This record gives sequence, structure tokens and C-alpha cells, in this order.
Amino acid sequence: MIGAIAILILSCNDRTREVPPIRFAPVSIDAGEEESDIGPPPMPDQYCRGELDGATCQLPQGLGVCARERCVLVACSSGFGDCDSTPGCETPLSNPGHCGGCDIRCAQGQACLEGPSGFACASGVICPVDTFDLDDDTSNGCEWEANWGPSYVLAPIDLEIEAAGWSEGPIVAGGVGDDRISVTLGVAPQQTIWPQPRGGAVAFDVRLDDEIERVVWSDGVSLRMREDQANHFLQPECQPATTPRRFVGASTAFVATQFEVFRVDIDCPDGPCLQPVFGLADYQAQAFDQFGVGELATCDRCAIDLAAECWGTAQCRSADFDPLACDGCSPTGCPTLEIVDLVEVGELLGLVTARGVLLIDEDGVMLGRAERAFDPQVSGGPRFVAGLGSPDQLTLFHSTSFARVLTSSLVAASPDIGVSFDPEVALLAGVDGIFAAVVDDTVRLTRPAAASGRTTYLDLTTAPGIQGLRPSHVVRSDQALTVLYSAPGQIFTRVIVRR
Repeated sequence: MIGAIAILILSCNDRTREVPPIRFAPVSIDAGEEESDIGPPPMPDQYCRGELDGATCQLPQGLGVCARERCVLVACSSGFGDCDSTPGCETPLSNPGHCGGCDIRCAQGQACLEGPSGFACASGVICPVDTFDLDDDTSNGCEWEANWGPSYVLAPIDLEIEAAGWSEGPIVAGGVGDDRISVTLGVAPQQTIWPQPRGGAVAFDVRLDDEIERVVWSDGVSLRMREDQANHFLQPECQPATTPRRFVGASTAFVATQFEVFRVDIDCPDGPCLQPVFGLADYQAQAFDQFGVGELATCDRCAIDLAAECWGTAQCRSADFDPLACDGCSPTGCPTLEIVDLVEVGELLGLVTARGVLLIDEDGVMLGRAERAFDPQVSGGPRFVAGLGSPDQLTLFHSTSFARVLTSSLVAASPDIGVSFDPEVALLAGVDGIFAAVVDDTVRLTRPAAASGRTTYLDLTTAPGIQGLRPSHVVRSDQALTVLYSAPGQIFTRVIVRR
């Protein structure tokens, strides 16, 4: 029976399909280091013992993930790179041989400097966000910075800001519809609506001191006395027949029209008034002997003998002046006074004219003159259009977009530099050798010095997330420049200051 079963089994076995035997490898048991087929572990304490694959782990200056009991590098810490076989991110990327990345070598004369996007090779200074190098001096780095300051309530909400200043906070003036309103922003916003509509008049200067709030409009000066809140609107007493008196400049205590400078006097016999200080006649009387040959090329020679007041036909003459003294000759074609701005240069006044600048004292005595001769019809050709003053220098801005920096003695402090904006429409302020211009919804920071100027463009990328926020003005505040950003019902401030 057994033999029959064996014969049956053998007859069912297909010897053409042999099955290989199963072999088992011997198990290696080691109480010491564990074996791994991905290479030796980096450090005994970097094993992921007890952690599942995918758990995070640490390497020097880096972050890893566990994979088969080993910490495998995933990312380096900021400023470090994995530039050799050493485990982790051992190489600082501030090294000139590994600048910003492994094996990125700086050229001769370059340094590895940190900027907004990390370290990079550069021959100058790379500044972090909102800091600026404006003097080309690597020893002091990025010496200017722009920081956001406090915000203020703006009332009324639909005020169109036309002029701005600073007095322990921003002060602004502007228009609402056909009216003009001055607004003082501080602890408690104050408002003054002038009783008569200003119509097409616009504000271009507003100042606040211990006695008065002053707004200079294109057609006059409004004062509000701080003590009794009395309002006054001042205009020159006599109006010339041929030329309207449009105000073009202002300083702490003086204002200027196109042809005259006035002192704002609050102690006149009949109340506040505008006292004439310097005008066309004064210009002729004090500057005529300084005119050069080029300036007098088209001037009638008889004008040399004309009375000073003949040159001032656009301003008021004294009551006892005989107009017959002007018959038979005209100063047409002769140099004339055309004021475009009024600034303070130390204790003096700088009258920026279409042809240059005059320095006068508070009594109207001319102490310096630096005017260049343009075409006699200067109003239709190249001309200076604005100025900025400081205790020791004066910056003139030209219609052809260059800036000329003069010392307080009217000597050129540096070669003329080009500016990247239209100075006729820009709103300007300066401090400590730099100036800022607000134009086209941007803020442009410039330092005119040495052989060229440095220009930096600020934008709104770091501004508060406010709908419709835009730069409106820049003002001088203490030893800083403050940019005012306006939004409906609010003003935000950005302070540009030396670090």
C-alpha cells in the first residue's frame, strides 16, 4: 500500500519546474554601534532613536528630518550654508569666499555685505530695508533710516492738503470746496474756517508759533492770534495796476510776492500788517553797480541814470515821488527782480530769483548776490524755480532738473548735480545736508555732496495697510525730515533721521 502511494506522488511531480530552496541570512547582533546602509551616522547624539521616519531633528545651524535612524539635512539657518562634507551648515555666508551662497567669491575690492536680500558682494555699502547710505562712507554704514511715526486724525475728512508744517506735530492747511480751512493737528485738532470763501486761492505755507497761526495763501496772509482767537487777513496796502501780487514764498516772519518781500508785523498801529522790506526799487538801487556786461547787454544805457523808483513800476511808490522823472527812458531789457522762493540761510533771508539768489538782512540790506545771466526773457527760458536754506548752505533748484549747492557766502559747495524729479512740482524739505522731495506719489531722498549726489527712492512697500495712502508733503521737524502720508481722515508720519 505504501509503495502504491509513493508511486502516485512521484507521478504527480513536474520535475521541469524546480523550486529553489529558501535561504536565511544569519542575524548579526551587536550591542555597540548599529549598522546602516546610508553611511555612518554624523554624531552619536544625532540619531533619531525612538523617532519614526519623518520626525524633525537638529543639525549644527540647520534643520533635518529623520530617515532610517539618521538626521538628514533639510534646510540651513539664515546666514549659513552646507559648503563641505561636515554635517550641518557649518559655513557662514558672510565670508568673501562664500558670500550669500557656497563658493560665491567676491572680486578684488569687494566686500561681503548684508542687504535686504541677505549677503552679497559689493564695493560699497548694502543697506537693510529703510536704511540708507548717502555719504559713500563705509565706516559709518547706512547712516540714515526711515521709521514710521505716530498717526493723526485729519479733520475735516475731505480736506485737500495744500500746505504743511511742523510744530510738535504736523500742521496742515488746504481747501474744502470753495472754502479754505486751516487745521492744526496736535493733542486736540483745531479748525478755523475763514469767513470769506477763498475761491481759487491756494495755500502754500502754514506755520504755528507761540503767538499766531499763519497761513500764506496765493493772494494774502491769514493770521489767527493764539491769545484771543482773532482772525486777520492781510494784503499789501496798494495794488499795482499791471502785475497781480501773488505770494510765492515764506519764512518764519517774512513773506514774498513775485517782486517784494514783506515782514509780517503784528504790532502795527491799526493791527497786524505787512511791512515792505525789499522790492524792485531796492534791487535796482543796491544791485545795479554789480550787474555784469552780459546782464546789461540789452539794457537801455539811459536806465543807469533813472531814479530807483522808476524800476519799481510794479510796486507802490512813495507819495512825494514825481512820475515825470521816469519819462523818456525805460528799464525794459535790464535785469529785474523776479522772486520764486524765500528761504532762511542762518540769520539772513535768501531770495531765490529766476536768475540766482540774493541774501538780505531783516532790514532789507542786500549782503550778497549770486545770479547768472540767462536770456533777458528769463521767464520764458531756463530759470531757478525753488530753494532750500540751512544755517550754513543754500540749495537752488533749476527748471532743467539740477541742484546747485552754495555755502552761506554764496560760493559753490559742490558741482551742480542732476535730480530725478521736476523741481517745479516737487514738494521739498531739507536737513543736515540732505533733502527729500515728494513727487508722483514717491519720496526721493538725495544728498548733494562731493562730486555727485546720491539719490534714494522710498516707496510704500512697508506702509501701513491703509486704503488710498499716499505721500502728500515733507516737512522739517527738529533734526529730521518727516514725510506726511494722507488717507481719508488720517495722516501718517514717516521720520527720516540720521542713525
